[in-house]
Amino acid sequence: QTVRAALFSTSSPAFVAVGCSGGGDAAAVLRALTGRFGGRGGGRAGLAQGGGLTGTLEEMKAVARSLLA
Repeated sequence: QTVRAALFSTSSPAFVAVGCSGGGDAAAVLRALTGRFGGRGGGRAGLAQGGGLTGTLEEMKAVARSLLA
């Protein structure tokens, strides 16, 4: 079973945690998010986290959805 999720804080700048199980690369998703919205972070294929992202919550969620699809 594959499970993929991204959790965002509502603070600005935002914090994000990305998790992937059964396929996918959370660290790659985080790199793409920080590449687009700034910030820093790190992790592994199963779990990654970062902070300092700037952008609207809706924009960040839309990009995360497309990356995790």
